[in-house]
Amino acid sequence: MDIAERATAALSQVERVLGARARRDHPERVALYQQIASFNSVALRTLKGAPRRVTLQGLEDSGLPILFIVGQDDVLFPPQAVRATHEQLTHSTYAEIEGAGHSAHFEKPDAFNQVLIDWLDRLALPR
Repeated sequence: MDIAERATAALSQVERVLGARARRDHPERVALYQQIASFNSVALRTLKGAPRRVTLQGLEDSGLPILFIVGQDDVLFPPQAVRATHEQLTHSTYAEIEGAGHSAHFEKPDAFNQVLIDWLDRLALPR
C-alpha cells in the first residue's frame, strides 16, 4: 500500500479514483464524477485527527463477514494488495470488478450491485 500511495500521490483525483477505461470511454461519467466531487469540502487529507486503525487480527477475531470489492484497475488499493488481505481472513470474500478503478460502484454499478446482492444472499441477510 505504501508503494501505491507514493505512485498515486501526484495524480489528480479523477486519475486516482476512476479507471483508465472509464476516463477514456465515458467522458460524461468523468464530468459527472467531477461535479459530484465538487460538493465535498472534506477529503481524507483534510480530516482532523488520526483514522482508527484496525488490525488484521482484530478483523479476524470479530468473526464478522467481510466483503472486499475492488476494481481491476484500482490504483489506490491495488487488487493484489486487497487480495492478500482477503487471503489472511477466514470470514472474507473477495470480488474483482473487471474494467473498473477505485470507484467500481460508480463505474460499473450493475456489476458492483450484483456482487453485493449475491454476497448478501449467501449470508441470508434481509435487504
